[in-house]
Amino acid sequence: MLNFKIENLLERLTIKQIFLIWFLTSLIFALIYHLCILFNLSSFNYHQIPITGNLNGFLNLIYFSFITFTSTGFGDIVPMGIAKGFAIIEIFLGLLIFGMIVYKLVSVKQDMILEEVYSLSLEEYVNRIRSNLYISRANLIRFTEKIKKQEKISEKDTIDFGLISMTLNTNITDVKRVLSKNKTGHKYVKDPDESTTVLLLTSTSYALDKLIETLKTLKQFKFIDPDSERNIKDIYNYLEETCDYLSKKKYEEDTTEKINKIKSEIKQLEKFV
Repeated sequence: MLNFKIENLLERLTIKQIFLIWFLTSLIFALIYHLCILFNLSSFNYHQIPITGNLNGFLNLIYFSFITFTSTGFGDIVPMGIAKGFAIIEIFLGLLIFGMIVYKLVSVKQDMILEEVYSLSLEEYVNRIRSNLYISRANLIRFTEKIKKQEKISEKDTIDFGLISMTLNTNITDVKRVLSKNKTGHKYVKDPDESTTVLLLTSTSYALDKLIETLKTLKQFKFIDPDSERNIKDIYNYLEETCDYLSKKKYEEDTTEKINKIKSEIKQLEKFV
């Protein structure tokens, strides 16, 4: 739990903020060293000459604080007394903040790589979904033409349509997963860009249009098997949820038209649910 909180803190801090912390911490320790001299709690020697509490002495202490914080230590200024303890603490804090800077620099590069990997993976996934939707659409066209020619539905046709509807159900599930999945708390999981959304909506609309045409043809024979009915119902529910999610977002006019077109097709599909 503690590691998670520290990681969240580091994620929120920017490199500029870390450098500001480094700068302010160095000044605070310089002030502590100066107070130690003023209250005779400790002393500092610059080339074996004691540093006084005047402005020039304070500037030397700022210099000492900065080189101590960076673990440089030229040895020209030597602390005496309790100031040595403060110097050790400052060195520890300096190493800690230096580690934070390295972490942020590596994290920025890692974020860029992960963003690129996610974008490429999403693009590949979307292309696969579109290909599958195209195949489902082609299967629906062939199936519809077949039953129109033979003017009857055989047992094999029932099985075929069951497989086609099940495959399309899987494809629509994938569309819903990309367009309306819950992205809360996921840093690299984001909504697809608008062009990707349009491509998915277009492919979905084409497949849905052919599904409705097939269902109208099947209705003439007054037969749809129970398994296919369940698949059609799932497709209807998934599309409705997806459109509800997309309707809450702002898109360009062309994208909105695509969403409205699918909504219109969903209403037609509702007759067969």
